[in-house]
Amino acid sequence: MANVTELDFKGKKILQTVFPKGSDIPSIVGVLAETKVLLGNYKAGTVLSVMVFDNIEVTDAFINLFEQVAKNNLSIVKATAFVGFSAVQKGLFNAMISLSGIKAHLCDTVDAAKEWLAEAADADDGLLGF
Repeated sequence: MANVTELDFKGKKILQTVFPKGSDIPSIVGVLAETKVLLGNYKAGTVLSVMVFDNIEVTDAFINLFEQVAKNNLSIVKATAFVGFSAVQKGLFNAMISLSGIKAHLCDTVDAAKEWLAEAADADDGLLGF
């Protein structure tokens, strides 16, 4: 599973998913299938996830896919950090996050994402970082 890696950061297990540069929807779905395999190794509500995008186009199809994945994984994933969105995309993505009900944050770097997730793992009082 070249696109999905289990990391240990500050004593927390983080599932890192890296989407190839400029991924289209079929490529994204393929990478998410890899991630889903590993999700079965975790207890409900315990997954810390960082999703790394590079030059991704945020289209209606991407938004619909995000909403579907967020809904399906709400009981499994405790928190997700997203990396790789432009300033304009961040505005749209923050609105999507707010509507989805997931605990998530947009970060500028993978290191910042891991830091946020380590904090989120210990918090149980709503969204962090907003």
